[in-house]
Amino acid sequence: MRDIARATGVSMTTVSRVMSNQGNLSQETRDRIMKTARELGYYDNRLSSAIRLGRTGTVGVLIDLSVSYYNRLFRGIAGALDERDCLPVVAYRENEDCAMLHRMIEQRVDGIIIVPTQDDSDNQFYCEVMACGIPMIAVDREVPADIDFVGTDDYEGGRCVAEYLYRKGHRRIGYYAGPQLASPARLRFQGFRNFCLEHPEVSMIQIGEGNWPCMPYEEMIPFLEEHTEITAIACHTDYYARQILSAAKLAGISSIPVVCGFGNITSEFPDTIPIPTVEQHPEQQGRFAVERLFLRMKHPELVPEKFRFPPELLEKSTVMRGMKQRIILK
Repeated sequence: MRDIARATGVSMTTVSRVMSNQGNLSQETRDRIMKTARELGYYDNRLSSAIRLGRTGTVGVLIDLSVSYYNRLFRGIAGALDERDCLPVVAYRENEDCAMLHRMIEQRVDGIIIVPTQDDSDNQFYCEVMACGIPMIAVDREVPADIDFVGTDDYEGGRCVAEYLYRKGHRRIGYYAGPQLASPARLRFQGFRNFCLEHPEVSMIQIGEGNWPCMPYEEMIPFLEEHTEITAIACHTDYYARQILSAAKLAGISSIPVVCGFGNITSEFPDTIPIPTVEQHPEQQGRFAVERLFLRMKHPELVPEKFRFPPELLEKSTVMRGMKQRIILK
């Protein structure tokens, strides 16, 4: 501090106020002092600031970055944290949320944003985090715990896909269901199925058992060959949609029903024919999760709420009426 004060011609008290972000000082003075500090090789000691202020300036993020959708979600989280001069501490170990939460507590993070891997995690599961007074928000997958949730309106997403295909004249529709233990897959399936049940002229045929892992190709191919009455297939995710396209190509099938995905990640698959999909706006969800987390830091008494972003159907290709269009594979 003495070196910085000497180099800038200000008092040590002024340097101290800038370093601790206190006092009514001009932005020009603050910028000049911080610039000189960096030139002299000095950096703020976040550890000492954490001890003094009770905040570490870090937020724990439990997320699987090998999933492209979660990459988009994390970009929103990281951008919003950077604007608040906070650093994300990222961790992930499959099906070990509890162990990772313990590590976050040990790191004294100010808050936690988690994509749960166990959808049945309740208050007992998160009791240690709650006991420490660390605010926590679940994103994408909802859990039965008293914590905030930010995600997609997956039920409405399933309905909007069914309604879209219905408006295009499709009445024999397949649905490739995702794992029903995961809340997004379960809600999308419920929304799609309920729309079909409200329209008796629609026949919905479920593909797969709705479990992990996906159906093997040797089971998918007979389904495509046997159910020629189906004119469209809706899928839990774009990954499932790509599996259908790949299985058909592998079997040498020349054309298949119209396929709809979910998640808008088909750009990952340059070899895939453009298909209708659902945009979930994960970057916006990530930013909102950070905003909610910081609000909860200031007001821990807030009642936990669920925030669901409306889905947006992206056509990407023209889905014509009924049997007038099939996807031509060769």
